[in-house]
Amino acid sequence: MKFGGTSVADAASIERVIEIIRVAVQETNLVVVVSAMSGVTNKLIEAGTQSEAGNCAAVEAIFEELRVQHETAVGTLIHSPSERERLSAHVQTLFEEIRQLSVMVVILSLFIGGVIAVMDVTFQAVLVKWIPQLFAR
Repeated sequence: MKFGGTSVADAASIERVIEIIRVAVQETNLVVVVSAMSGVTNKLIEAGTQSEAGNCAAVEAIFEELRVQHETAVGTLIHSPSERERLSAHVQTLFEEIRQLSVMVVILSLFIGGVIAVMDVTFQAVLVKWIPQLFAR
């Protein structure tokens, strides 16, 4: 069985999936695959695009929205306070790691863009100097 997108969009949807699995596991052995919650993949792609463009504020907003979405699901689905706290801390850690990676992407894209710009200017200077000599032959 595979679930993803709208079938795991929020806590209520995930609870329906859990019930489907509970019923199915009584009849047969299962392999269950769960992919991203609804909208998460698109938001991650957008965060990558914004990181590459150097738009830190947009990236931070996207990750905060995703963190809240996941925290809400954990808060609704996990009834044990200690387990909810443990999972919430884990979610927070994961999102902090993702945030740090996105900052590195921004820095790298700015650095690489700067290097390309310097190389471009250097290459133009070489062309300006050598093109007349090439045609003089």
